[in-house]
Amino acid sequence: MVSCLSLLILRYKERGKGFRCRQQRVPPPSELVPHISSLDSTHDPSALVQLPVELWLEVIRHTTDAHALAQLMRVNSTFHAATEPALYRNVRLETDTVIVNFSRSLFRNPHRSRLIYALTVSTLILIPHSLATRLEPLPHWGVKGCEAVLSVDYPSLRIFTSNLSGSVVNPFLQRHTDIEEVHLVGNPSLFSTTWASQGITSHLLKFHSLRSLTCPHRFLHGALNLPPTLTHLHVLPLSSNLLFLPSHSAAFGSRLVSLRVRLSMYSLWGPQALRQVTLNDVVATFPSLKYLQVDVNYTSDPHDLRTTTLSGLHWTAKCEPDRYTEAAQRLTVAWIFSYPRDQGVNMVKAARWHQSLKEVALEVLLEWEHLVERVIFRHTIIPYVSVALNESRTGLVCWQERGMTDEYWNTV
Repeated sequence: MVSCLSLLILRYKERGKGFRCRQQRVPPPSELVPHISSLDSTHDPSALVQLPVELWLEVIRHTTDAHALAQLMRVNSTFHAATEPALYRNVRLETDTVIVNFSRSLFRNPHRSRLIYALTVSTLILIPHSLATRLEPLPHWGVKGCEAVLSVDYPSLRIFTSNLSGSVVNPFLQRHTDIEEVHLVGNPSLFSTTWASQGITSHLLKFHSLRSLTCPHRFLHGALNLPPTLTHLHVLPLSSNLLFLPSHSAAFGSRLVSLRVRLSMYSLWGPQALRQVTLNDVVATFPSLKYLQVDVNYTSDPHDLRTTTLSGLHWTAKCEPDRYTEAAQRLTVAWIFSYPRDQGVNMVKAARWHQSLKEVALEVLLEWEHLVERVIFRHTIIPYVSVALNESRTGLVCWQERGMTDEYWNTV
C-alpha cells in the first residue's frame, strides 16, 4: 500500500514540474508576430507564412473586415495603435445590443469618437411587434441607446446613415455641419410619423459640404436648407408622382448629377397624377443630370409602361418639336422593380417582364435618343441589364451590369 501511494505522489510531482515548466516557457519573438496560413488544406506548420511588422501594418491599412481588425488589435501595442483608426473609421450599429456596447466603449475611450468617418445607426425598435419593441422599457435600450450614441460629437464624421426619427436625428445633424453624406432610410410605412411636420425642427439644417442625400420627401421640403454642393439625391416615397423638387431649389436643380426616386404605392391617386411629365421636363429642371433611377413597387404582371404609371413620367410620349431640349450629356435611365422576399421565383412571369421592359426601352431610346443614352432595368431574379441602340438604330444591344449594386446612384 505504501509503495503504491509513493508512486502516485511521485507522478503528481512530475506532472506539477511539467506544468510549471510550461507556464514559465517564454515564446520566441517570432511567435508574437501574426502569420497567414497556407492555402494547403493539410495545415502543415512549416507552410505558415510569417510577415514582418512593417508589412502587417500595410495589410491593416487595406483591411475592411471588422472581425479581423478586432483580432489584430489585441496582438500588441503597435498593432493596436495601427488597427484602432481602421476599425473605427466606418462604424455600423445595426442591432440594439451593438448600439449599447458601442455607447459603453465610447464612455471608456472618448478618443474613439475622433476616429469615426462614417456612422450608421439603426434600431429594430421602429419595427412594430418586434422583440426590440417589447424590450424598449429597459435602460439604455432601443432609442435610448441611440440617443446616447448621438449625444456624442464626432469631429471627423463625413457620412451618416440612420432610420431614426427627426426628433432624434435633427439635433445631431445640427451639430455636424461638415457632413458630406446624409442617408435617412427609415421604414417607408413609418414616414408619416417619423417625419411629421410638427416633429421637424423650425431651424433649417445647413451643411457646408453636403454632396449626397437620402431622405423622405417632406424632410426635403421642410427641414433642410438645400446646399449648392448637393449633387446626388435619393428621394424616398413621394407624396405625389411628380419628380419636381421644391420651387425654391432652381439653383440646386442645375447642379444635380444623380437622382433616384422611389414611387409611392398611392401616388397615382392624387390630383397631380393628371399632369403629364416627359423627359423634356426632367432635363429642363435638371440640366446637369447624368443618371435617373426610378424604384417601382413589385407587381406580378407587367405595368403598362407606356402610360404615366411609372414614376409619373410618360416615358414613351412623343417629343414635341417646340419643346425640344438639349442636355449637357445624355442620360442613363434605370427602372428598378423591388422583389418581395416572401414570394417564390416565377420564371415565366420574369421572362414576360424582361421582354416587356426591352420593348419599352426600345421605344424610349428611339424617341428620346437625343436625351437618353442607355436604359438599365432589373426585375425580381433578372440581374441588372443595360440596353442601348445598335448602330443601325433598328434594335437593342444588351449586356449585363455585373458590377452594379443598389448604391450605384451614389457613385455616378
